Amino acid sequence: MSREAFDAALAAIDEYNRDEDAPQPYAGLVEQECLIMAGGLRVRDTATGVQVEPGCCAGLEDWRQWRWVGDGERPWLGHSPEPGLEFREGVAWLSQDAERADAPACEIPLADVAGHLEEVGRDLAEFRISAPL
Repeated sequence: MSREAFDAALAAIDEYNRDEDAPQPYAGLVEQECLIMAGGLRVRDTATGVQVEPGCCAGLEDWRQWRWVGDGERPWLGHSPEPGLEFREGVAWLSQDAERADAPACEIPLADVAGHLEEVGRDLAEFRISAPL
């Protein structure tokens, strides 16, 4: 990870977790019991390029809930707009906005969910250990 990428991630974490009364950026960040970063998992169809972004309040800290999709259950996907998730023949159909029929959508084969989540876990672990000193 480049220093610039790390700095951008740290700034995003600080912005979301900062105490309003903190005298300066990053003050008290290391004392936080739990750090949360805005956003969650973005789903991208590599064949079509369609992307479905996480809804508001769907945080990255809940990424493990996506394991439920492989079992036919819905994780928290956020709101405003509220992403839609339907189960169809062997796939999870995810749309950016459950209220709009023309919203961007992706299909995720249920058999692929576990493998995708293994990649997510590796990426997050790599982020954690690749932070520059």
